[in-house]
Amino acid sequence: MCLQQFFVYNVKDKEQILTRTMDSIPTSSTTLLRFLSCSGSVRRQGLATESLLPCLEFALHILTDCCSGSKPFLIRFTADGGIQILTRLLRKLNSQRHVEQHKVAGCDLVERIAAIKWILLCLCGVFEHYGSQAVISALEGRLLMSMIRASRFMEFEEDHEPSDLLDQKLQLTSPMLELYRWIFNAIMVQLVHRKVLNLYVRSFEQINSESEKAGYGIFLQLVGPFKAGTQASKDSVGSKWTELLARSKLIKEKWEKYKEEGIFVCSNPDCSESDDEGLPKRCAKCKSAVYCSKRCQKRDWKFHHHREDCDETIKFVKEAGVPNDTDDLDDDFLHWWVTELVYDNQKRIKEETSKLINDEDNYKQNGHPICFINFRYFPPQVLLVPVYSLVECHQSDPLTFPLTRDTLESILETIEEGHSAIAYAAIPGRVELWQTVVTGVDLSGEGEPEDMQSPEKGGEE
Repeated sequence: MCLQQFFVYNVKDKEQILTRTMDSIPTSSTTLLRFLSCSGSVRRQGLATESLLPCLEFALHILTDCCSGSKPFLIRFTADGGIQILTRLLRKLNSQRHVEQHKVAGCDLVERIAAIKWILLCLCGVFEHYGSQAVISALEGRLLMSMIRASRFMEFEEDHEPSDLLDQKLQLTSPMLELYRWIFNAIMVQLVHRKVLNLYVRSFEQINSESEKAGYGIFLQLVGPFKAGTQASKDSVGSKWTELLARSKLIKEKWEKYKEEGIFVCSNPDCSESDDEGLPKRCAKCKSAVYCSKRCQKRDWKFHHHREDCDETIKFVKEAGVPNDTDDLDDDFLHWWVTELVYDNQKRIKEETSKLINDEDNYKQNGHPICFINFRYFPPQVLLVPVYSLVECHQSDPLTFPLTRDTLESILETIEEGHSAIAYAAIPGRVELWQTVVTGVDLSGEGEPEDMQSPEKGGEE
């Protein structure tokens, strides 16, 4: 009864109640996770899983409300392995063996769909806070496979199901598909990260395999058909799934082109050579630094700061409960892609830059033009924006034009170096951070850019 009254409170009151509860009971989130973990078992102390479904649905409802209402609870929940437990529970609820052993119908089926809905809703909140790191962790837990399998429960059989059950399924299916659309879009935004891309490609291969074709067919029927070219089709689940697949192919092609060029930057600052025989090897501990040889790895550990950086990365991953999302190879790839985009648009950039610079009054008021690229949108478009206008754009639309004080200082320093083009790219990253690339590109001649700066991490938005 007390738990039911919890939902009556507003968000601020809920957050205060949760904070007091967690302070007085340090293991409160862990206890809830244990219950959820036990609920994922096929049988628990002689009880069929169906008998736990109403209780499980209620617990997931509380968990989702807690994660959305209290940021400290969300952080603690994730650090305690929340993403792994939710994806494991999702696999249990959707596994073929589980469905065969516990054939459900009527209210049990509705409660199962509702439980899956709360799991996905909770994962959406985690994705929104942790970004690429949460997406990687969920994909490692086979999130997409579970979502495709869950579509079997939402299949409508009008000839075999009572009308009241069809009505209940219809009421749950609409918000479920909206969650599918949101999750597909969240994965799509993070595809520029190599780990996210590889995990998605691997997941799709499993989904499209012979053993899963029947479930995949049901999913495709559920999300379509839609009228191409309409606004509704652009925002539909089917269009997001198709766009996700198409974008992954394009980004994979970019990676292949990057590998063919064979120019990889070693994380050892003293290294003047690059590995042209294949991708460099990663540090086995932090999985962030990459080296062309063991010699470079040892020198970076002994004479530079990788010993401290390695420990800090491992500590962050352990405390946050999510994996590391990028390494130096990802940074180098993004830097290469930004430079390629500038070269692809160099004719337009030269003309517009010359026009803006020749207008002295406009140049004094708005500053030097910047090639701005936001990788949240695809394909990435190169926008020429005066540097001071970029600040105004950030104030009006920080999601489209992310900018921090450190990044702005880096842009101004690069302008002073006298390059013919200045590129600034923003890439969605971890925990409300944007990974940024600022580089000066020489468009006066052919070949590689005159100068490249190391990619930087953006500040908190």
